[in-house]
Formats: sequence, structure tokens, C-alpha cells
Amino acid sequence: KLYYVYRDYYNDPQLGSRSRILYTYFDGLNWQPLSEVSLITANADYDYPSLAIDGQGNPQIVFHYKNNSTNQSSLVWTTKLKNNTWLAPQVISLQSQNVYNNPVTVAGNANNLLAVWNVKYSFNQRLAYNTADLTLDYTSSLPNIIFNGEPGASAGWVTGANAAVAVQYE
Repeated sequence: KLYYVYRDYYNDPQLGSRSRILYTYFDGLNWQPLSEVSLITANADYDYPSLAIDGQGNPQIVFHYKNNSTNQSSLVWTTKLKNNTWLAPQVISLQSQNVYNNPVTVAGNANNLLAVWNVKYSFNQRLAYNTADLTLDYTSSLPNIIFNGEPGASAGWVTGANAAVAVQYE
């Protein structure tokens, strides 16, 4: 299978122009119908989707959500449930964090989900991460700050029996 997630600008007949996050996959013969995984709501922007497939073959999607009414940004996560519906997006960043306008990196390994993203405080970038054990429930723990330093830091994944985060200074 080939999986695909992307942001789309859409002229909604009821809500007007808005962004949305769409997901589909190619089964080897055909592209499957699109699924909108972001909430259908006014005064919201969605951006920077990232996709991982966990050890059970389930799509794990993380993306930026901005409430334009409150000017509050956060990262949210969703997955496709066993009943073929999508979990309502769950916030994985702290509401007090200024989610920086960069893509988020997400990885799945067996029943674990890991996400890494940039956070910006007073012109300083910090690298934050969060993990969730998908066998327990669909709630993630509070994010952790793993890098507090200069702009230009990057993160990548070390693969193995358990996924781990590697931070590289540039």
C-alpha cells in the first residue's frame, strides 16, 4: 500500500473557504476515496500534516491546528479506529506552547506513536516530543522538551526494536 496525507484548501458551501487535512491510500490497483481527518469547523486552519503507519497497519496522522477565533495553535493527532471511523483529533502539544510553523515528524513502531516538533518561546526554538502507547488508550502524555537551544537544530529517527529520537546540532 501507498499512503498519502495532505492539506487542501476547500471552498465549503456552508463554511466558505477553509483548509482541511485529507487522507487516502493506494491499494495496488486503485486510490481509495478521500477521508477528511480534520474537524469540519469554521474559523480553523489546518496545516503541516505528517503520517506514520504503526505496526498494526493503522494510519497515525499529526497536524497543526489553529483556532482563528482565539489565535491559539496546537498539534493534534488522529487515527483510524477499528470501526472504520476516525478518532476526533486529540491535542498532543501544551496549549501554552507556541507551535512553530514547521512540519512535525511522526513515527510509529509496533504499538507506539512518537511525534517531534519545534516550539518557539521568545525567539528561541525548542524541540519537543510526545509518545503514546496505543495498546493502552488513545490518550497521549504531556509533551517533553528535549532540546532547548539555538535555531537550526534538527531531529531524526533511529530505527530498531524501539523507535528513538536523535537530535543533531547544526
